[in-house]
Amino acid sequence: MDFWQSPLLQKIPWLFHTTSTKDFGSLRYPNPGDLEDLQKPNREKFYQEIGIDSNKVVMSGNVHGNLITVVSSKETAQRIEGCDGLITAEPGLTLTVKTADCLPLFFVDHKNKFIGLVHSGWLGTVKNIAAVAVEEFKKLGSNPTDLLVAIGPSIKACHYDIKPEKLEEIKSIYPNSNNWKKYLLEKDGKVFVDLQTAVVDELLAAGVNRNNIDSNPPCTMCEPEKYFSYHATGENNSSLSVISIKS
Repeated sequence: MDFWQSPLLQKIPWLFHTTSTKDFGSLRYPNPGDLEDLQKPNREKFYQEIGIDSNKVVMSGNVHGNLITVVSSKETAQRIEGCDGLITAEPGLTLTVKTADCLPLFFVDHKNKFIGLVHSGWLGTVKNIAAVAVEEFKKLGSNPTDLLVAIGPSIKACHYDIKPEKLEEIKSIYPNSNNWKKYLLEKDGKVFVDLQTAVVDELLAAGVNRNNIDSNPPCTMCEPEKYFSYHATGENNSSLSVISIKS
């Protein structure tokens, strides 16, 4: 069974992280109001395959905001509503986020042994969620120069075209929309967005070293045999990203 890992983070002996592929099927966890959890058997199989205790998992709310929540074992087996990022220092506690084009961002303070996992879609990216996460790490005592960050499998500028109304929404939210022009690429009458570069710039402005950022993940639309893409299919299937401190 295949899964993705960042070469940058693989060097840390006390860390486990990964993003699932289609080998495990859809691992989507339910949103509020969903009556069934159809992919629970797939997630249980995935956790078993990678050696994760399913009773020690915390799920991000995925609401396309920029709230980051620090969690502990008190929140295990819960979806943390209202947030798009999780941070913990507890060994054995696994942070999870579902994506199907959005950027999963893996954060590691390799000196203090703090970890984080963030869901950064276009809206979270515009709301500067990567920089917000760095600020939350700083509150816990982290130095941004000690943070390692990896961007997981996500849609890239080669495929992420947006409609005019979404472009106008970006301009209405972003504090200085002119800055966003450098992330927009025009081709064949369409506008494409480079979210990965936008996130890297946010991290650099927040004090993270460029050499500590792994920003070249697989594109979810370039590899349809391996990754789910909502942009490509409109279907509610998701990969699952996880990160944990080995206990």
